[in-house]
Amino acid sequence: MSDLAGNYNVLLITSGGADRLIRDRQRCPTFLSTTPYASAPAVVCSLLKAQNWTTIFAGLDSQAKATYHQYVFNQITTKLMDCGVTFTATIAPFSDGSSIRKVLNEFNLKSRVFLYFGEPPGLRSILIAAAGSLMTNGDHVYLAVCQLNTERFGYFTWQLHAKDDEEVKTAYGSVLLLSLMDEELYGSQSIRSLSQEWADTYHSIYNKTLQSSDMALMEAFSGPGGLSAGDNGAMLADAIRNRTFLHLQTGGTWRMGSYGNVLHTVQLASFDAEEGQLKGFLRGSETGIFEDYSWTRTHSRPIWFGGKTLPPCLPLCGLDGAACHSDKNWRVEIAVAVLLTLAGVLAILSRLYW
Repeated sequence: MSDLAGNYNVLLITSGGADRLIRDRQRCPTFLSTTPYASAPAVVCSLLKAQNWTTIFAGLDSQAKATYHQYVFNQITTKLMDCGVTFTATIAPFSDGSSIRKVLNEFNLKSRVFLYFGEPPGLRSILIAAAGSLMTNGDHVYLAVCQLNTERFGYFTWQLHAKDDEEVKTAYGSVLLLSLMDEELYGSQSIRSLSQEWADTYHSIYNKTLQSSDMALMEAFSGPGGLSAGDNGAMLADAIRNRTFLHLQTGGTWRMGSYGNVLHTVQLASFDAEEGQLKGFLRGSETGIFEDYSWTRTHSRPIWFGGKTLPPCLPLCGLDGAACHSDKNWRVEIAVAVLLTLAGVLAILSRLYW
């Protein structure tokens, strides 16, 4: 489709993603991608690299209703080896107590970072079991991946007005939430209401859905002069590419990269115990280089059990503690050897002079 549109110089705007071939402006000069969803494998690989998490555990809830979780799980686990991450992957029902205990035991033997794919109830069950196994004390990370933390996509929260809420609230201190859509752009109530109002109005007038690309197109050609005569597909695409559109009524700031794809922003959130909710502390911004993100802290407050840094993917003493144990033995052996040597020297001197 992109090749055909390019040959006839027709602007093609799609909500689908764009791979390397479509980003070739010589081959596809009229193509624009406006998908609000960042590439999950690219984001996860970039985040793991930024945190130096080279060994992780990935778990998919087999009882999750949405096929999205299965899709993203397959995408990411396929990509992990390419970005230098060693991983163990499992699929299990996270509502079954025995299955969860088995998964947690395996997780504890492999890593300290659990990449979770599933809906909020599955994570809640994992956290309750993990708390009972003393695996929610700051050493273990439970990193959930979602599109957007809203009711529509699944809202991750400890508060269900259930008897175990307080237990889950404490365990949520071990949770990180990675949102693959811009929480500030698409997550606020005011933006959602405004977007719905625009969509309803535009649908009633033109029988179609208004998108950010429509607003960008109108803004790009709102000045004097209008369009020149003839086919304008490539010109329209060039007018939108490599630009930042500020305060669009359908979604605030909107960045379009030089290759004709929206530059996404994603968030990583940790649990704020005082406010009782997951709060963003790290923003990943797509740079325009293929599958590349830069990560920036949004505040300097504590983010993890009173500290400002996240734990490593492997304990400093190793998964079994042997590294510190062997180091301790080595130091003891050296100390004993020194003491024995001194004792021998003193014994010789005592014979010679006393």
